[in-house]
Amino acid sequence: MKKIFVTRWIPEECRAPYRGKYEIICPEQEEAMFSQEEIWRGAETCDALYCIGGVKCGKDLIDRTANARVIGNFGVGYDNVDVEYATQMGKLIINTPDSVTRVTAEHTIALMLSAARSIPLYDREVREMRRCVKKNMFLDRDMLIQDKVCGIVGFGRIGKAVAEMARGLGMKVVFYTTHPPEEEEQRRLGVKYLPFDELLREADVVSCHVPYRKENHHLFGREEFAKMKPSAYFINMARGPVMDERALAEALHSGTIRGAATDVFEFEPEVTQELAEQPNAVLTPHVGSSVREARNAMASEALAGIVSALEGKIPYNAVNPQAWS
Repeated sequence: MKKIFVTRWIPEECRAPYRGKYEIICPEQEEAMFSQEEIWRGAETCDALYCIGGVKCGKDLIDRTANARVIGNFGVGYDNVDVEYATQMGKLIINTPDSVTRVTAEHTIALMLSAARSIPLYDREVREMRRCVKKNMFLDRDMLIQDKVCGIVGFGRIGKAVAEMARGLGMKVVFYTTHPPEEEEQRRLGVKYLPFDELLREADVVSCHVPYRKENHHLFGREEFAKMKPSAYFINMARGPVMDERALAEALHSGTIRGAATDVFEFEPEVTQELAEQPNAVLTPHVGSSVREARNAMASEALAGIVSALEGKIPYNAVNPQAWS
């Protein structure tokens, strides 16, 4: 029976379909994670390695997977995996592109509305004062979302889902991506392509959904924030290093932009003091997919891809199908 070694506990309902067909090894206690030493030992004897919990899958770990031709990764992002080296070694990388789409898009909209309507600030005021008091009838702090321009940077599955939801809120949607769809497809989706700099100037909300690659490091920095409207909001649901976190804090503090919301941070797990001190920043701790239904679906999606690969097929969620060519 082939072994699938999982670095962190996954629910029994995700494992059940494969009982008696594959030996799925994972911690027995809910939310438990194997130690680094246990992961290394498990990697040496498994037929497939399934990385969950931010496990760094670099050359050292990949070299230990002598028997495994498949490595699963929990999440749509895979910047924790040395895909280039894995490909050289003939190892297929599996991710979870479908199961994270809606839940991440929902969190994006939640952050957008929280920032645009100053919900965390109002929540804090009510708790501190223990009273419901309207301080100013015409306070110029919030923004009505309807008829505003949502600029989406990165137009993959999640970007498209955000576009659909934003349009449902009555927003106009523009987007930037390195490979834009044809105009007919744009019309069908009700969106419009703009060059990056033009999008920054036009959008009332700039929402980032690009994968993290070297060329995207600090895609959003001091210059980019300066090009945005002073009334604009920046949302980051991509990866922390896509933004210069200190430049974002500076832009918020100086009024270069009105507000921001981010679920990811440049130096995770740390958050810079400069950003944490900004009252016009909404911050969540990388929980974009932290809904039990979604997490179960993610665990199952990667597991199904791993099993498909163990059966000799290249699944749709293979990041590097060329590894087996």
